[in-house]
Amino acid sequence: MKTVIMHSQVEEVKQIAAQLLAGMLANPYLNHAFPTESGKLDGDQQSELIEAAITMSEELIARSEARIESYFQHNFSSGEVTTKHSFTKSK
Repeated sequence: MKTVIMHSQVEEVKQIAAQLLAGMLANPYLNHAFPTESGKLDGDQQSELIEAAITMSEELIARSEARIESYFQHNFSSGEVTTKHSFTKSK
């Protein structure tokens, strides 16, 4: 079970990192951050962007999980789930 959860988390980080990296590469201002004569990133620049995307995705997942945990307080001994906030629409 633990291996499945870890594999799922790794896949989630990879997926989010890939999406973030694609967004970074599509950003026209990237050329200002990494000026090159050829217009192509070298290996070190690529590694730097990949590392930034992975770090950002891990932080995004951690913040999301913390936010979810702050909304839901679990009482596992009784099997009840209580919320601090209401998710209903206001009229």
